[in-house]
Amino acid sequence: MSLFSFRVVGILGVLTAAGCSGNSVVYPEVADVVGLVTLDGKPLEAATITFVPEAGRSSSGVTDSSGKYSLHYTGTLRGAMLGTHRVMIKKMAPDKNVTPSAVEQFMDKATSQMLKSSGLPATTAAGGAENQPLKPPMINVVGPQYSGSESVLTASVEPNTNEIDFALVTE
Repeated sequence: MSLFSFRVVGILGVLTAAGCSGNSVVYPEVADVVGLVTLDGKPLEAATITFVPEAGRSSSGVTDSSGKYSLHYTGTLRGAMLGTHRVMIKKMAPDKNVTPSAVEQFMDKATSQMLKSSGLPATTAAGGAENQPLKPPMINVVGPQYSGSESVLTASVEPNTNEIDFALVTE
């Protein structure tokens, strides 16, 4: 192999390793978004918060035990697109005011028996409490004014880091 051929092969190898394949994904400009969500003055734990831009992909996150959240645009890219967003906050919890129907109670008993016979836990209730439905009826503890496509919440995402808090109140 001549010295020239060796150089050409070397240059092609460097270009290939550098990622000149043209298959790169181009994302819009995003910025970090963090904040605190409270409901009636208390941190709202395990709530999903979603920022929906006027056009483009939404970003979302989940609040921790202190009500803090951080948004993600993709699984690996933190933040939200720059611009104005509709904000939706939702937290699902068991509805203590609803009694499961007779059919649901029957299905829970049958499922519990199957789980026990398989050697698996027979309840999903905290602390292993018995007589709890395996799939309890759920409600959104955050009012519809904050959680649906008609949410009254908005936010503007600017370049760099944005700290945006939401103080929700129960109606």
